[in-house]
Amino acid sequence: MCTIAANGTGTATMVPSHAHESWDVTNTAVSTSTATNIPLAQVYVGAAIPGTAKMSTYTGNQDDSDTEFTVPSGSYITATWTNADPGATAYINVTGNRITRR
Repeated sequence: MCTIAANGTGTATMVPSHAHESWDVTNTAVSTSTATNIPLAQVYVGAAIPGTAKMSTYTGNQDDSDTEFTVPSGSYITATWTNADPGATAYINVTGNRITRR
């Protein structure tokens, strides 16, 4: 979750709670609390590097994707929004399997 800045951008991250944990993501949902503007949302494994998005939507206010991807141990998910309403709250929700190793 993040608050959209005055320039219409926002970034949220999701980090596994344990050092040896990975995620097999089966669904990703993004939304914003308001949608006067139609935001673009992109989801990455690790840093938000152009051209490496696992999910991208031009309807980043209420959209989901069943694109499957893995978040390896030691990595994280980054979600970015552009052209969103300043001051809105942006959300990301992922579902899938959590894998822990000792």
